[in-house]
Amino acid sequence: MAMQLTLIFNSMKYCLSQSARLRQFAFGISILLFQSSLFAQVWAFIDEQGTAHFASTPINDQYQLFATSSVPVAQISSSLESNLSLSNEFQLQNRSAKWLQSSPDYTASKIYLQEAANKHGISFELLQAISATESGFKKNVVSPKGAVGLMQVMPATAKWTAKKIGMTDYNPSQLSDPTVNIALGTSYLQLVLNDFEGHPAMASAAYNAGPGNVRKWRDGPDLEGAVWVENIPFYETRDYVKKVLSNTVVYAGLMSGQAQSLKAKLTPVGPLRVGTPIDTSLP
Repeated sequence: MAMQLTLIFNSMKYCLSQSARLRQFAFGISILLFQSSLFAQVWAFIDEQGTAHFASTPINDQYQLFATSSVPVAQISSSLESNLSLSNEFQLQNRSAKWLQSSPDYTASKIYLQEAANKHGISFELLQAISATESGFKKNVVSPKGAVGLMQVMPATAKWTAKKIGMTDYNPSQLSDPTVNIALGTSYLQLVLNDFEGHPAMASAAYNAGPGNVRKWRDGPDLEGAVWVENIPFYETRDYVKKVLSNTVVYAGLMSGQAQSLKAKLTPVGPLRVGTPIDTSLP
């Protein structure tokens, strides 16, 4: 089993652009956390080309211990809830945070993301996770649907948000500017978080699929957060939410050097309480 896992993880090489490697690195580590019932340790190193290599054992002296799990395999349930709780049992190594410095796109945007998070009272880890999932911190990305920049803001949403927050000098040509993109993307994310009681799963789903869809999806019986995520009817959004939430845990762990709980972020989801205000104008 150990040899099989070594071969599997060693084959996870990110021969992509620098920003895509970082996005895939964060998601790749989150997948290892989800699949932690298979192994006790994750060893890794990044080569001179910025390619990440993973193994369940140190193949050579280049590999450094990334994470360890104290959960005996025999005690691990195969249920989604149990798997989500496993991040509590991981100990992330402090040296892992330094790996982020290998991405110029990340380091260039980090200060602006931190400032925006502080200004809007948004979790810095969530903001990083959104940006990593949306663009890999790439400022010039334009999606096939027309979303622009680091936070992949649609031009119509950017125009609406700029008007909403009083950015009177906004011009659509500015959307590829990372400072403007982050300012508008974070402002919109704050409005979405406010509309969904600060719930990261619902808010990230709304950021991807629109608030109207999420209002419909929550209109049913109270569900555990993990169950609600698994029942999001749009595959793209369901996958997106999983990436954002798991990346949030990864970034929180990398920044703090301490294990984080993914399950703690998946609080129950239920119908909107009577009398709770919502902004129906949110695009």
